[in-house]
Amino acid sequence: MPNPTYEKVQEGCRLVRDNHVDIILAVGGGSTIDYAKAVSASAYCEEEPWEKYWVGQESPSCPTVPVGAVLTMVGTGSEMNGGSVITNRKAGFKLGKVFIFYLRLAPYHSEAGAGHVAENSVRLRQAFVKLL
Repeated sequence: MPNPTYEKVQEGCRLVRDNHVDIILAVGGGSTIDYAKAVSASAYCEEEPWEKYWVGQESPSCPTVPVGAVLTMVGTGSEMNGGSVITNRKAGFKLGKVFIFYLRLAPYHSEAGAGHVAENSVRLRQAFVKLL
């Protein structure tokens, strides 16, 4: 997925809500992971996500969906940060947004501590088992 589009983010958000998705598993490179982070933050946003996050650079105040990543390409760094670059075709440009809450990938970065990470690890393992 080269440069995920905002239209695809909106489609992903609908799929998350309609199917009560409890974890998003991104399998791919940086754009795929950026897309997953964008959908995670936007799916339950009651405001317009593009305006709130990418234009206004606000942080999520709504529930988010945990994201797991399986890298198939090295060098993007998207799995290690909260950045998400999205192209908005209607607006005619792309913008990046850093979602700070994604830095909770390791216990020492987590405001909630190791318990939060352990809980998400269990959910991620359950998702892998379902895939198998």
